[in-house]
Amino acid sequence: MLVKEYRINLPFTVEEFRVAQLYAVMKEAKNEKGGVSILTYEPFENENGKGFFTHKTLQIANRLPAWLVAFWPRGLRLEEKAWNAYPYTKVVWFCPALGDKFSVEMETKYIDDRGDTENPLGLDPETLATMQTEVIDLGKD
Repeated sequence: MLVKEYRINLPFTVEEFRVAQLYAVMKEAKNEKGGVSILTYEPFENENGKGFFTHKTLQIANRLPAWLVAFWPRGLRLEEKAWNAYPYTKVVWFCPALGDKFSVEMETKYIDDRGDTENPLGLDPETLATMQTEVIDLGKD
């Protein structure tokens, strides 16, 4: 399993980012031409706070090159499960046609700092020992 941490320094506050992110998500949803089905949208509460859980299916065959689609099973789709308790989010993408062979999990924590908070997700020592960290500063890079 590959574990990477990206520390992305943004030139605005966490709250300003939240407003921009909500705008971008709503604009993308408006431009969506089909292929996304929302199976579940419900409130949840856990150790990271209160938020909304969504479970979606994404028909991706029409977004891939024809040569790649030829290798994939019929009805190719991804599923997405997301827990959004801003400033913490977790998203898991998987392809049911591939079984347990493919999944991507992304946890995000938005923090008002300069990227210097150590272990913001509270990972265990074994995971931290193998994790690769990359710092990206949008104001400089």
